[in-house]
Amino acid sequence: MTTPTLEEVTNALKNAHAAGDTAAAQKLAIVAQQIQGNPVDVISFDSKEREMEDFSAIERFKYEFATEESFAENAGIYLEAISPFGNIDLFGTAGKGLYASPTELYGQDFMELNIDERRQRIQQVRQEKQKEVYPELTRLEEEGEGTGAAGFVGAVGKAILDPTTLLPAGKSLPAMAAMSGLVTGSYEAARGLAEEGEIDPLMTGAYTVGGAVIAPVLAKTISSIAPAFNKMQSKIGRKRTVKEAEEAEIMVSQINSKMMELKEEGIPDEGLLLAASQRLQLNGDKMQDAIAKSSVKLDIPWNQDVNKVVLETAESLSGSGVKNGMASQIASTTIRKIRQFSPAIAQRIQKYEMDSSVLTAEYKKNVAPFVSLFSKLPNEVKTEFTKRLMNGQYPSAAQLAKDSGIDSFQVNGLFEKKVVSNVDDAMKGLADTLNKLHNYTQDGVKGGVPFVSNYFPRVVTKYQELINALGIKEDALFNTQLKQKAKALDITVDELTEGQRIDVLNSMFSGSGKYLPSGPSFTKKRVIDEVNDDLMEYYSGDAASNILKYIDRTVNHVEKHKLFTQNGVLKNADFDINLRSSIGGLVEKLQKEGNFKGSVSELTDILEVRFGAGELSPDQFFQSLRNITSTVLLGNPGSALIQLGDQFVNIYRYGGDGGRAIIENVLGKSVANVDDFGLKNFVSTDIKTGREAAGFLQNKISPKIPSTRQVQTQFFKYSGFSAVDRFGKNTLLQAAFNKGTRLAKSDSGIKELRKKYGEGFGEGFDSFVSDLNAGKVSEDVKLYLWSELSGSQPISKSDMPQQYLKMKNGRMLYQLKSFAIKQIQLLNDTVVDEARKGNFAEAGKNALAYTVIVGGGNAAVQELRNAGKGRNFDIKRIPENVGNYLLSTALSSKYALDNFMDGNFSEGLTSMTKPPFMVVADAIDDAYDVVSSVFEGESVNPKDLRRIPLFGDFYYNMFGGGAEEFLEKERKERVRR
Repeated sequence: MTTPTLEEVTNALKNAHAAGDTAAAQKLAIVAQQIQGNPVDVISFDSKEREMEDFSAIERFKYEFATEESFAENAGIYLEAISPFGNIDLFGTAGKGLYASPTELYGQDFMELNIDERRQRIQQVRQEKQKEVYPELTRLEEEGEGTGAAGFVGAVGKAILDPTTLLPAGKSLPAMAAMSGLVTGSYEAARGLAEEGEIDPLMTGAYTVGGAVIAPVLAKTISSIAPAFNKMQSKIGRKRTVKEAEEAEIMVSQINSKMMELKEEGIPDEGLLLAASQRLQLNGDKMQDAIAKSSVKLDIPWNQDVNKVVLETAESLSGSGVKNGMASQIASTTIRKIRQFSPAIAQRIQKYEMDSSVLTAEYKKNVAPFVSLFSKLPNEVKTEFTKRLMNGQYPSAAQLAKDSGIDSFQVNGLFEKKVVSNVDDAMKGLADTLNKLHNYTQDGVKGGVPFVSNYFPRVVTKYQELINALGIKEDALFNTQLKQKAKALDITVDELTEGQRIDVLNSMFSGSGKYLPSGPSFTKKRVIDEVNDDLMEYYSGDAASNILKYIDRTVNHVEKHKLFTQNGVLKNADFDINLRSSIGGLVEKLQKEGNFKGSVSELTDILEVRFGAGELSPDQFFQSLRNITSTVLLGNPGSALIQLGDQFVNIYRYGGDGGRAIIENVLGKSVANVDDFGLKNFVSTDIKTGREAAGFLQNKISPKIPSTRQVQTQFFKYSGFSAVDRFGKNTLLQAAFNKGTRLAKSDSGIKELRKKYGEGFGEGFDSFVSDLNAGKVSEDVKLYLWSELSGSQPISKSDMPQQYLKMKNGRMLYQLKSFAIKQIQLLNDTVVDEARKGNFAEAGKNALAYTVIVGGGNAAVQELRNAGKGRNFDIKRIPENVGNYLLSTALSSKYALDNFMDGNFSEGLTSMTKPPFMVVADAIDDAYDVVSSVFEGESVNPKDLRRIPLFGDFYYNMFGGGAEEFLEKERKERVRR
């Protein structure tokens, strides 16, 4: 028999493609491959439209899951048609900002349409978006093609995961039956309204009755997915065809053949499947699909579990199993997600966070006497004092302070012991710090600093008014420098933020000429030698706030610059950082070094959020609201007692090393403390104490009003909250040091350290272990301690979720949830991840230990709180307290669960999602009742005093009937059970 030529086989292959005969094409491709000795693209559908069988089961599942409309979505469509509201998008996922109006979403004529026309328009827009995301699958569905069993599972899954389906059905059989009927009937009614504009009474009644009469628990699940089944049953039709089976067998045979060839080339056994799939240009989905459908066995020539090998290979072909879905963005910490992509870059970012914190605290400590001096000045001279500093008139500013009657004074804030300073020393400390900052910036950035030495920051508060007052709105010199700034950042002038424009303005008037292009026409610099009284209207007159902000910004910028330059990304060092290209370059470099897994674009997006939107501060109003909320909820001894629960987390993580750390901390024998890490005035990322910039109330009402952070600081101090929090952090640092030094002394311990920190430290790991073994608190050991503290407590922006970072004013929604998020991360690391690895015994042991140690410990602390409120110490409450703690860790509560069980879904959801800052409204309401009672001559209700920080809750429980009310409610609950 004559062997066909390559040309003959190639022509036949083209004809098979043209005819759509995929099976023949694959057979011919194998022949061509054998003749040529090179890989051939086995399956190519470029010459024809894709068919449903070309899509993997996972793709079809995702399509139906995404496009199937739930009860909530159907109800939302009809409600939007009746009363258009638009879209509040707190997370910015739609790309239309925080709020999009109905006309922005559905067209300019939307409000002029009637209800039915609006409903149709909304459906049309949704369908157009569906086509954009799934063009081919939507086309095939419109042509009558079914997505098969995988698609059916996706649609059913969407129905099951609808919030209404997941809600508990009630405690009694009648309640369960009624709820089942309500869910199914409501679904059908909502579907009818959304899709036809009316309710079909017969179908809705049928679903309602059907849901109510079937066995309660089963009825709820089955009847809720019935609408999805009715929609999907016509799509199941297609069974696996003979052609599909043939194609799968051909492909698996090819994979086996290619693995044999590669083994001859010397490819290691564990890499054969991956290499073969890549050589054959197969993606993960196609490989898995073929193996699943083929009757030919995969010939893996090594002794490993086949399923595990296939899964790992599919993940490698698809980029990685690391994904960054919305759930991760909302609840997973940013640093944990980065670590999944690259432990190396996570370690470098942790160093950036630590160095920034340490240096910022050090510089602020140096200017603490100056900040205290400014607070002692009479309010009427503070603006003049600030103006003189801005003009470089330091002796004149010092004299103004002395003329105001200030000589020596006590320094507040950053010192354990009382420190006394005077005007001259405070001013000298300020000047020295400004010069150190300038030198630090020059060294870190290596040139191009936009400020001169000894520069006191000029903080512009009214940018547009200032440039108008200076007459430079159309100034050619100013516009030229704006272009230079934009060029350095690789953006357009229109994309410059107000803050970036202010940088140019300050640079221009400080005399640095940083943004002046070279050339004879630009040798003349424009300088404001003196800011006069008229111009001060446009600048901040709070010198203390200005210097603190300046320290924050400078250190943040220089350390960010180091992060990128030290990793070889920024080749030409300059003050301005092109964030987008710097991050992209860093990720690309890590990928080339092999220190990376996953999607390049996804990790780039995460880093851009951290160093972009994450750098923005909330508006002043929201900062003040946050501080007031924390004061009301945490500024009391009861909340301080809750902080003792941190010790049980430490014991869970470090065992005996954690218990020993408590004793060492009490005896003052800790080797490190929060001061070493710049965390003295730091409770968590969203709770800081100490001095701050002028508060919202100060700026809007009167400078005489203390800032909300100052008020919060005092209540935290006198309630004991700050002291207990500090004790907890110090104990954790010592526990981590104890464990680290112990592990560093044995081979098995070093292996455990390497597993967690080997990739992060890289070549420096052996040096790190050597330092631990010697008990030396080196920079590497400090970074280890910082990372361990970060594992339990949110101490930097990287310890918060991406959605927190994205929405600067929406961060209020996360307030007081950061600790729970960290507990979720801890459980993910110690329980969920272990289970994913197949270490079920370890996962179970950790879950039990967390419940007993952390849950039980916090339950005991809760009973101590109850005793302190006069509610008695009742050991019978301990199990319930454990449950309450675990529910709070899951961002829920017993109150919410009880409402769900009783069918009060709206009340339950409201209690779970109610933002903490609503307590401020409640406190204002209480204050109004108190004032009203006083003016009307009536006795004050003690319950209205319970939200007063420090003593209100204690007074209400001990003397206002609160304890009695609690005990009576508890007695009734026990009787009811």
